Amino acid sequence: MALEEEDDFLLDLLTYVCPVSGKKRTAGNFDVNLPHPKVPCSHVVEMAKAQVESNPHASPALKEFARIRPEDAETACHEVLTKYGFSVPIPVETLNIGPGQLKACPFVRPSAWATYLLNKGILPRQLVGVADRAQMEETLREHWKRYQVLFPNHPIFRLALEGTVQLQRCVPILSHSDEGRSTKHLPLFVMSFHGALGRGTQLYVQKQKPLILACCEGCDIPQAL
Repeated sequence: MALEEEDDFLLDLLTYVCPVSGKKRTAGNFDVNLPHPKVPCSHVVEMAKAQVESNPHASPALKEFARIRPEDAETACHEVLTKYGFSVPIPVETLNIGPGQLKACPFVRPSAWATYLLNKGILPRQLVGVADRAQMEETLREHWKRYQVLFPNHPIFRLALEGTVQLQRCVPILSHSDEGRSTKHLPLFVMSFHGALGRGTQLYVQKQKPLILACCEGCDIPQAL
C-alpha cells in the first residue's frame, strides 16, 4: 500500500471511530459525544489489524493502531489518532437554547469545519474529491450545470444571477439530523454533513475502498449527480 493510500485508510478509520458508550472523548480540543450503533472502536481496530497483516510495510501509526487491545479501544483509538495528527483543532462553542444545562449547549459550526479545511488547503479533496482549487471550480461548474437541468427553479440559480454567489465556489453538501443518546441515556441531537461529490460517496467507496465497503457495509450517502 502506498503512503498516500495508507493515509487515506487512516482518515477513513477516523470517520468510523464513534464511541458506542456515549461517554465523552477528546480528540485535540474537539470533544465529542457520538453514539454509533454499528461501528464501535474495537471493530475499527480489527480493520487496522487486517491491513497490517496484509501489508508488511505498514506505517508505525497503522501498526500502533493494530496493537490496541479491544477492551481499551474506546479510549486508545482517539489517543493514537491525536498522537499522529489525525485530530483537528475545531472549537466547540456553546449556545443558550433553554434552562438548566441547555443554557450552554455545545455545538460545532459547519463553517468552522469549512474554515479549517480551507486553511489547510484540503477542502477541494475532502468535500469535492479533487486535488486542487482549479479542479474543484471546474467540477462545481459542471455539477451545477447538470443540476440546473433537473431543478431549474432552485433558489441558488437566482442568487447566481444576482451575483450573490459564484456557482464554481458553491460546494453542495448533504446533511442529516437525528436524535441519539448521551451519558445516562440523555437525549442528544446530532446534525452531520458531508460533501455530495467525491470522497465518501457511495460511488467513491465502491471504486476506491473495497475494505471499508466490506467491513462497514458501504456508505448510505447517495451518489452525486
